Amino acid sequence: MHYRSVRDLTEHVREWSERLPPEIDLVVGIPRSGLLVANLVALYRNIPMTDVEGLLAGRLLSAGKRITPEQAVLSHDRPRQILVVDDSLWSGGQLGKVRDRITAAALPHSVRYGAVYVVPESTRLVDTFHSKVPIPRVFEWNILHHPLLGMSCVSFEALAGQPANGDLLPPRLQPTYRISHIVAMQPPEAEAGIREWLDRHAIAYDQLVLVPPGDLNSDAVISRKAEIYRTTRSWLYFEITSESASRLALATRRPVFALDTWEMLYPGWQGATSSRMPLWMRATVRMRQKAKESLAAVRSVRGGQPQTVDTPGPVARRGPDLPAR
Repeated sequence: MHYRSVRDLTEHVREWSERLPPEIDLVVGIPRSGLLVANLVALYRNIPMTDVEGLLAGRLLSAGKRITPEQAVLSHDRPRQILVVDDSLWSGGQLGKVRDRITAAALPHSVRYGAVYVVPESTRLVDTFHSKVPIPRVFEWNILHHPLLGMSCVSFEALAGQPANGDLLPPRLQPTYRISHIVAMQPPEAEAGIREWLDRHAIAYDQLVLVPPGDLNSDAVISRKAEIYRTTRSWLYFEITSESASRLALATRRPVFALDTWEMLYPGWQGATSSRMPLWMRATVRMRQKAKESLAAVRSVRGGQPQTVDTPGPVARRGPDLPAR
């Protein structure tokens, strides 16, 4: 599992900004994650920024005192050197739509396209990038809004926070995607209340698993969570504290995400930038790659045109249908 944090992104954009062509005088972010990148590029290069809609409408985002009056005006009468950016690139579908819109607008500007992270097969789709990050990958800024949740275990206590006067609070975290397994350290009699709370706050899930209450870092609790992690064949476990996450990762030799520090922990691996992954994960990626290549070959024969195949990532599958280890 390749992971990049916001700290990684900030440092990498700073490095990338130093390598960008010096004539770039406007950065355009592709919503939403590309706006985070555009903000950082604009900061390090001291140039104005806007989003795609702003570019098409001739409108900049508020520039502040660092930007000169000339820089603060986006006029289609004066050509500019523009860089359109996103945080990452995989298949290039979203970037392709943005490129088509900008091309159709027939703007007088010189436009380049870039992404901080690309998969090795997509480097040709951009003019500039910082580094290659293969699939499977996930980023701190989208980890709770990623299909990966559909094959993950998530601590209920991390979602709900600490009860106030015995009543559960509104969610601390609001995932976008359906969660495969929610693991709650609660007694059996609390199950109905937990399900009602999850439904009330529109948190979708497949299975609720109860773990007897106890010390979060006790051997018994860690052992039970490790068993759940393995038997559900999940790809990632979201744990409530970094201490318990570290112990769980050590017990399972699998990555665990700590929701108190927003860190990905990899005991026994080479680290967050490692190209190593479990054999079952590599086999799944290879299997899906072969399937997509076969589909592309069929489409090529039917359409008379060759097809380009990008390396696929994990599909959000759940429960017992997940690939075996």
